Amino acid sequence: MKIKSAILAFILLALGLIVFAPRALAQEVRSENNLTIAKGTTITSTLVANGSTVNIEGNVDGDLYCSGSQVVISGRIMGDVFCMAQSINISGRVDGSIRLVASDINISGSTTGSGLIAGSNLILTDKGSIGKDLTIAVSSAKLNGSVARDMVVYAGDASLNGYVGRNVSGRINQLTIENNADIRGNITYAGQNNPIRLSGSKVSGEIVRTPVMSTASYGSGILPAILSFLVFMASLLLVSLATIWAFPKFYVNTTKQIESGLGKTSLFGLANIFLVPVVALILLVTIVGAPLSGLIIVAWVLSLLLSGPVFAYYIGTKLLKKGKNSKNQVVIMLVGSVIILALYAVPVVNLIVGITVGVVGSGAIMAHFKYSNYKPKQAK
Repeated sequence: MKIKSAILAFILLALGLIVFAPRALAQEVRSENNLTIAKGTTITSTLVANGSTVNIEGNVDGDLYCSGSQVVISGRIMGDVFCMAQSINISGRVDGSIRLVASDINISGSTTGSGLIAGSNLILTDKGSIGKDLTIAVSSAKLNGSVARDMVVYAGDASLNGYVGRNVSGRINQLTIENNADIRGNITYAGQNNPIRLSGSKVSGEIVRTPVMSTASYGSGILPAILSFLVFMASLLLVSLATIWAFPKFYVNTTKQIESGLGKTSLFGLANIFLVPVVALILLVTIVGAPLSGLIIVAWVLSLLLSGPVFAYYIGTKLLKKGKNSKNQVVIMLVGSVIILALYAVPVVNLIVGITVGVVGSGAIMAHFKYSNYKPKQAK
């Protein structure tokens, strides 16, 4: 299996998580610290769920988009699942495909579609099943359940102890074929070590390993870079959603600053990007101004960090100006954020977008704080 296949698979994963997220934007959005969809409850639309913990015990008649520290799905999802979290546990039923990014992933439920999974540790228990194909990129994988068709594995260590309806391929440092493994096709992969095959295992086709010199290049190669990029985008999205929930008026005011004059806002942004660091450096050299210089640098970094959410909210207001969600600030931010993050994934375009976001976004922040403290003189 060539590395191009892995790139394609995880481009699809990124698109599923980011570009196609707007399918859910006109539907139900829930954001709570501890979010629970109770057993017996049915959400009759696509659900966007965000919280420290997300617990889906009930039914979702549509797709599920979720993010948080811990995600538990024990109910039924009558659509696809797109989730980013620290840990994800699926014991329910998914009538569609799953797209998951997490450190720890445990699947003991079933899905009728395919799976794209990226993370650190994956366990597909003996009760877990994938209805079509499964593609994974993880550090460690224990695959005890069933995969109806093909399985592509990129892992440091992987053990096969379940059913695979067709072929297994990929790149695996150490492959172990356990006693209960039942592979109905070929196993072809690149790896440093010979496979360990236990006596009770069944492989209908051939087992072919292509030797590689070492796993060092793999550990610092393209897949970890893709995972880092996905985590980076998820972090930016989380910052956007958290700050719009905490400071909605701030984004309303910065949007007004952009709308009042794009050129003037851009000038503020250019001054912020190029002049503020120079002023901070001069103050730092004077020794006396060092504490103030530190505060200026912190504020400058914060303005650049928030420039993305500010510009994303502005874009969201333009796109949803006449829609039924034009007053829903979380949805506005989500729309703008997924558009910006999707553009960040496009070479060359991402550079243009990054410059625009930095200049306009930080300029709006500078203008907001300048004019929010300005009080016109009253006529005597």
